[in-house]
Amino acid sequence: RAMIQRNTGIIARLGKKTAYIRFLALYAAGVASWIVWTPAEPEFLLYARAAFIGTVSTGALFCVLALLPDTMEYDRLVSGEAREGAMSGIFTLVEKVSGAIGPLIVGVLLQAMGLVASYAPDVVQPPSAILAIKLCASLVPAGLTLLCIPMMFLYRLDQEKLDAARRSSLKRA
Repeated sequence: RAMIQRNTGIIARLGKKTAYIRFLALYAAGVASWIVWTPAEPEFLLYARAAFIGTVSTGALFCVLALLPDTMEYDRLVSGEAREGAMSGIFTLVEKVSGAIGPLIVGVLLQAMGLVASYAPDVVQPPSAILAIKLCASLVPAGLTLLCIPMMFLYRLDQEKLDAARRSSLKRA
């Protein structure tokens, strides 16, 4: 509950788009930090990292789920057409494709770096496979997350523009 209040306070203070960009950057930094993990790392750091990543990923999720209805409303106010179904369909498509590409990248990287596929618990993985696992849990998702940030600079809708569209719509009515 405290995490939700903290995240919504940040979003209210910064605005949805700015908060989303910051949450994405923080999430990328958090997951990238897994690259330095070792079994000797103190347990509290493991939990602190996990809590941090969970908090900022929740903030990012709040933002994107708030930006989508704003976009839908703005489009409806400006165009006069109700295209929410198409927009939510495109959103879901992108979400599903992203969810499919991630495991594909992981699988290709693990195979290319020599992962020994086995159910036996005593299989020794080569150092290259261990590196691949660390990359797949850290730098790969961090890099893909960072790719989203430049795209967000193309998103021009802010609260002021949405409010102006609402006022304009009321004048026309």
